[in-house]
Amino acid sequence: VLRLAIPAIQAFLQRTDLPTERVFRSPPDVDAATEDVRWQLELVAAEALSRLGVSLDEVRALAQPYLDNERAYVRRYANKVLDEAGRVVSPRDPQ
Repeated sequence: VLRLAIPAIQAFLQRTDLPTERVFRSPPDVDAATEDVRWQLELVAAEALSRLGVSLDEVRALAQPYLDNERAYVRRYANKVLDEAGRVVSPRDPQ
C-alpha cells in the first residue's frame, strides 16, 4: 500500500508551481534574505522514495546535484540520503 505513494511523490517533484521561496524575517528597513527551498523538497522526496523501494539510481539522480552545494548543511543532508539509500535493501534491487 505504501508503494502507491511513489507515483504521487514523483508527480509532486515535477510540479513547477510550488511556492519554494522562503523569506527570512528582517527589520523593516532591511531587505529580507530569501532562500529557494527546492533542495529540501527534493532531498526529503529522495529519502522517502528510497525507503519506499525505488532504485538507487533514482535516489542518486535527486540527491547527487546537492553534493557540491555551497551550503554545508545541504551537502550533509544529500550525503545522508545517499548513504542511507545505499544501505536500504529495495525489493527492486535484491542483494
